[in-house]
Amino acid sequence: MSATLQPYVPDLLIHLLQRQRKHMHTHAAALFADVSGFTAMTEAFATHGNAGAEELTGVINRFFEALIKIVGQHGGDIVSFGGDALAIAFRGPPSRRRQLTQLAYHCAIAMQQEAQAYTQVHTRCGNFALSIKIGLSFGALNAQIVEDDTGQARFLVGGDALLWAGQAEQQAGRGEVLRHASVAHILATPAPTPTLPRNQNCKGGSLPPLLSLLSDGGGLGWGFQLQRFIPPALANRVLSGQGTLVNEHRNVTVMFVGLRRPSRSLRPTRSVITIVHQFDGNVTRLDSGDKGLRVLALFGAPVMHQDDAERATRCALTLLGELGGNARIGIATGTLFCGDVGATQRHEYTVMGDAVNIAARLMQHAGWGQALVDEATQAGATSSIIWQPLPPLQLKGKSAPTSCFQPIALQDSSGWSQPESLSPHTNTPLIGRAPEQALLLDIVQRAGQGQSQSIVIQGEAGVGKSRLGAYAMMQAHSHAMRVVLAAALPYAQPRYAVVEQLLRALMRLPATSTELRAGVDAWLSQHAPHLQARLALLMLALGQPMQRDTWLGQLDVETRTQMLHEGVWDVLHAQAQPLFICVEDAHGLDEGSREFLKYMVATLAR
Repeated sequence: MSATLQPYVPDLLIHLLQRQRKHMHTHAAALFADVSGFTAMTEAFATHGNAGAEELTGVINRFFEALIKIVGQHGGDIVSFGGDALAIAFRGPPSRRRQLTQLAYHCAIAMQQEAQAYTQVHTRCGNFALSIKIGLSFGALNAQIVEDDTGQARFLVGGDALLWAGQAEQQAGRGEVLRHASVAHILATPAPTPTLPRNQNCKGGSLPPLLSLLSDGGGLGWGFQLQRFIPPALANRVLSGQGTLVNEHRNVTVMFVGLRRPSRSLRPTRSVITIVHQFDGNVTRLDSGDKGLRVLALFGAPVMHQDDAERATRCALTLLGELGGNARIGIATGTLFCGDVGATQRHEYTVMGDAVNIAARLMQHAGWGQALVDEATQAGATSSIIWQPLPPLQLKGKSAPTSCFQPIALQDSSGWSQPESLSPHTNTPLIGRAPEQALLLDIVQRAGQGQSQSIVIQGEAGVGKSRLGAYAMMQAHSHAMRVVLAAALPYAQPRYAVVEQLLRALMRLPATSTELRAGVDAWLSQHAPHLQARLALLMLALGQPMQRDTWLGQLDVETRTQMLHEGVWDVLHAQAQPLFICVEDAHGLDEGSREFLKYMVATLAR
């Protein structure tokens, strides 16, 4: 089974896994090749449905198949393959610098010659020109396997070889191969065409047959090892024999995360991968450059959600909360071509389209500790996020300025005090729910008379649970009760997410964390001075980190949890009017909030 996954990973990763290593330092001649023309082509085909996606796939794969074949013939290894760019390594010791550089140079020239056949591509959407520019260098090459907390892994390759090749590519023109200073003296005179011995490549050793390599015993199975580096939805489909995912145009939110030049610690990189996965995003690429590490994450490919723009924005806020000024983020949403591209022997699941370029440019404009998003992303997440509109930016490659926004914090979506806060359909009459309405009305009336009540509304999706809950809230409001609404989220919740929503609503706390402690202290001083001693516990319930060297940090987990439950309960009891609390989507409750609600219901029953 592992052989079916092997084309998705570079030979260098196989080399590491075979030797049970997580990192390696070597040298290589490197090519960085950037293809121009695919973005315009994918945008033109976006409205042509499955037939358009099929034709586009054919053009892209014919182009890459020719290039990949040339790379293989010259002994190169495509160490990074994403969208319209290839990073290629010809590995070996510095003593083979001349031979490796000549191999890479002749490979680059052959790629440029092949690209000449695509200067006029005729399609149903018109004629398009594809071109390629290439940078060439020699230097150190570093490879690293980065694992997150769930066992998923990503392959990070960097070093001067790729950095210098990328710099040369940026200075090259279309159709050119530009040499970095590290190899200029080697290619000052015409380079002879090097030859490779039979069954050898430029890495300096005989290559074992692939299936033999993958079937070596010991450790975890190769199928599992490779599966960790591939999006689960894609890996599961390939391994089950269903083939690859369907190539198509779909709406995707793209996020680029820039990290300051990494130290030896991989903690920031692991944090990014872990947090992106918590929001069901997909980290597709890690690139190391002169300005630090760049991470590409997708929300909506290969797995799509209705709220991908919101997931990406919430993920960005979580990342900045974790990494602070060590990260900067750009996010854009749009219709992208998504699917497998490449050749039989080497391919990748990737996306192509304008939103990728916009997200990358926004990240470059963002300050450290800042996220910038485009208008489409802001519109898709605007109800849950506090935004700051910013002056439009003139992005590279765009004729008109691009509107952009900065997400500041999560909107306080908890709480409810007026009937208009509910969606318009809640004011329409309920049909066929007379028994349920009577029961809910009776519960509200009993609660209004001082008899504490609790009820669970349970049923299949779409049967009207939220509508019944809205009816109960309307009745509670009409009986002079204070109504507080909270909701569990389907992804990445902190331990007391719903409890935090309740406290923020009840205490009318500011959205920004810098003012949070002062807000809690002011509320306690005015409404419940006797609870001042509970301040540290309430801050913990509000998602703030606990200081281990304080009295709270010295408590055992069971005692601390019990005291936190009691502190939140005391805040509920300190309200001046009867409370009606509604928790939506309770099946998705975080563990801490679930335990508190159990405590609250048990306390009410006493």
